[in-house]
Amino acid sequence: MKTNSKPGLSIFDMVLLWLTLILWLALFLIGTLVNSAPYRSLFAAFEGGFLAAIKNGLLVVLTYTLTNVAFLCVLAGILGTLGAKAILVTEAQKSFDRDTTSPRNSAVLRGFLVYLTLIAGVLILGDNPAEPTQIQYVRLAGFMSLAGFVMNYRPKIFGLLMERAGRLIASSAEGSNDQG
Repeated sequence: MKTNSKPGLSIFDMVLLWLTLILWLALFLIGTLVNSAPYRSLFAAFEGGFLAAIKNGLLVVLTYTLTNVAFLCVLAGILGTLGAKAILVTEAQKSFDRDTTSPRNSAVLRGFLVYLTLIAGVLILGDNPAEPTQIQYVRLAGFMSLAGFVMNYRPKIFGLLMERAGRLIASSAEGSNDQG
């Protein structure tokens, strides 16, 4: 199987870059400005029939912080992978790693796993994580997007994160087995 070793972005990558960037900005704007509470109430009550429930459910998915940030993290991951392919560094810094297997699909998975990792901490440590304020949303969306971008721009960092998380889970499981 031949891999494309030519540096830079293809036409498809450039179109994907701009679409992803526009989607990220639109979702961030929606998450910042639109209150999901009315849509969640209508969706939970199943008011207005089937089509209204579908519409309200879609609006909840797009506006509710915990789902909106998941999409932002995945989109940022795609942007990170495209950034790595575009080689956004100087000649002296080109020695870092790149995903050459299936970068776009890997970006989606890495972005979502970054989201899961970070949201677990938010849900455990956050004050009222299901109803964040706008300030908390902006912080959460910004940090998670940055993490998603960086983990895909430098996949080795993602590997280190997963390795540490695996060790933490394994040591926690061993500790609970010793007590039981």
